[in-house]
Amino acid sequence: MFATIGLTLVMLVNGFIFPLFMTLLQSTSTNTRSTMSSLGNAAMYAGSSVAGIIGGSLITAFPSFFGIAYFTIIAYVLSLAVYTASGSINSAGK
Repeated sequence: MFATIGLTLVMLVNGFIFPLFMTLLQSTSTNTRSTMSSLGNAAMYAGSSVAGIIGGSLITAFPSFFGIAYFTIIAYVLSLAVYTASGSINSAGK
């Protein structure tokens, strides 16, 4: 039950954050909007593929959905760290 609630909250937050990230990425350069959009889609498909491969082993290695929940949390923290390190969050308000 904890894993279901955790995954539901993560997906809910992702639904709110993803449009903001895409808006920030596309606003960085007006000349390359379509390139940014295509790159974002390609990254999402690649991430889904990797998550599917890793997710199968996590389901068998951990009880219930705990492995997938932990993997999701780690992936979100890493992506937030990379996004913060790039300086995009600080420059978005300027």
